[in-house]
Amino acid sequence: DFVVIERVHTDAVHVLLDGGPLLTRNVPFATVSDYLEVGPGDHNVKVYATGTSDSPVIDADVTLTGNAMYTIAATNAVASIGAQVLQDEPSASCDTAQVRIVHFSADAPAIDVAPAGAAPADAVVKNLSYPNATDYLALPGGSYDLEVRLAGTETVALDLPGVEIEDCNS
Repeated sequence: DFVVIERVHTDAVHVLLDGGPLLTRNVPFATVSDYLEVGPGDHNVKVYATGTSDSPVIDADVTLTGNAMYTIAATNAVASIGAQVLQDEPSASCDTAQVRIVHFSADAPAIDVAPAGAAPADAVVKNLSYPNATDYLALPGGSYDLEVRLAGTETVALDLPGVEIEDCNS
């Protein structure tokens, strides 16, 4: 099994798996690790604020099946932070990249993701709310100018110019 750790909220942290170190200390906000090899079975993930070791902000039990990939993300507001586990199951294809959009911002409304300047009806992702993820989208490799918008509107919450998507032909 392989696990990628994603930090989407709170100050810097350190992460333990089954009581041992998984990531280095002082992992900053918005960090996404490479996949880490972890054996299948039941595991415990603890996340501590940097400089502490007695009260984890997350203490979650996860079960991983063999020959699978997962994303474990720290999500929600600090007062109710938790671990969100997603199984990563992209479909192999050399002609397209497999892209999944995840809404992990607990205090944000539902969103659309659209090509810059496109009409709301032409959004590639519509009405995605916290803490949900899309299925994988097959996109050809290239550079995309995208906008994260309030769902159903042209109101841009986050401008994402020049998002590079790579397929195995890129």
